[in-house]
Amino acid sequence: MKNRLPRRSFLRNSLAVTTAITLFPSHTADAFASEESPFKGYNPHAAFKNDMRRGLPGSKSVSIYGKIFDRESGHPVSGVSLEVWHLSPDTGTYRHHGKLVTDERGYYRFISDFPQKEAGKNARIFFRISCKDKTSFTELLINRSGAHITAEHWKEHRALEERLFPVQRRFLNHSHIRFNLSV
Repeated sequence: MKNRLPRRSFLRNSLAVTTAITLFPSHTADAFASEESPFKGYNPHAAFKNDMRRGLPGSKSVSIYGKIFDRESGHPVSGVSLEVWHLSPDTGTYRHHGKLVTDERGYYRFISDFPQKEAGKNARIFFRISCKDKTSFTELLINRSGAHITAEHWKEHRALEERLFPVQRRFLNHSHIRFNLSV
């Protein structure tokens, strides 16, 4: 007589596995990422997209745009890979990810739901910038008074001079932020 798994056991085990996969926290998935990031939530397998909105129409959103410049020459750089992610609103997980490439003028643009902030911190959008053999990470901080950079960002991108600091405009539930970067 063959040893068979009873149908109820099979269904119970299948349900347990399905539930575990559904409830699998995104920060645990980061442990399986193939590349290191100084920031939580990085997903090297993000899809190419520049519209990361998941919220209802009219919900709070943010558009980030700018150019990526060469640090030595100061000229815009085309074909730079830019990966962005942030803490998703009302979930506490990193489910907003996008990947884009700069155009022939070094220009990029994306739109997303406004990021949730961690307790005691400003809302943040994280960036991974890759061009040829150069890769860097940085973050953009957003609060009621505007968009801000960190001291690390200033050190790494200060060659941009007057183009370094982000500029934010607001209209109703939408923020527009110009944020230039360098490679």
